Amino acid sequence: MTCETFFNNMNGCKDASLNHNMKEGGINGSETVTIRQVSSNSMMSYLVFADDNSLTGSSLGTSQADITVTDGTNTVKETIPAFTEDTVAGARYWLAGCVQIVGE
Repeated sequence: MTCETFFNNMNGCKDASLNHNMKEGGINGSETVTIRQVSSNSMMSYLVFADDNSLTGSSLGTSQADITVTDGTNTVKETIPAFTEDTVAGARYWLAGCVQIVGE
């Protein structure tokens, strides 16, 4: 099964929802994707990425974006790596990784 939950389809995947779209960016809030019914979704894998859909041009490199994954007990936080001269100009996406639900 393939699906997308994102700013333009906030309930795009069964048992997953995006709480709101941070149109302005910044540190004044966060976008949260919640996965419900964990036990019935244990066979699923989730691609986790940030999309710079800003209207003012590419700002991903200066965004200081971070992604936090938690189950309420364990938490993993990743911050976007610094851009270097090898980073493609105008980069729009940060592929942070994949999450797979294991157990309950």
